[in-house]
Amino acid sequence: MAFFGMFLDAGGIILTRLAFDSQKALTSMEGNFYRCLGALFAFFLFSRWRPLDLYKNFSILSSKLKGLALIGSLIGTFLSLALYLKALQTGHLATLSGLAITGTIFAAFFECLLEKRWPSKYLLISFCFFLFGMNILLFQN
Repeated sequence: MAFFGMFLDAGGIILTRLAFDSQKALTSMEGNFYRCLGALFAFFLFSRWRPLDLYKNFSILSSKLKGLALIGSLIGTFLSLALYLKALQTGHLATLSGLAITGTIFAAFFECLLEKRWPSKYLLISFCFFLFGMNILLFQN
């Protein structure tokens, strides 16, 4: 299932890049808007077979959790996707794909900061490899 999800994500990235290449006037924010519309449409279709009760589930959250959900969705989804689409529009696709997979490393690192615990040796090793790879990408002559 995870492999299928990665396959769909890769297909979406290629289709988005093709859209940017074929329509030069398309901005990254417009691309973000169309992707959001597609997500809303998918939720609408999915809710026809299995009720989602999004409003009911959101309304029972405390004010603090509602605020965290809204800020998290704004920063973690909308803003990050807008920046990612801008990079996708102008950047080298293979380099961007290499950087995109480092999200798990940074998520684990931020989790260690929030929980105030030391990272595992595997996280430290992967972060060193990430820094080594970034050194190759940024400072190659």
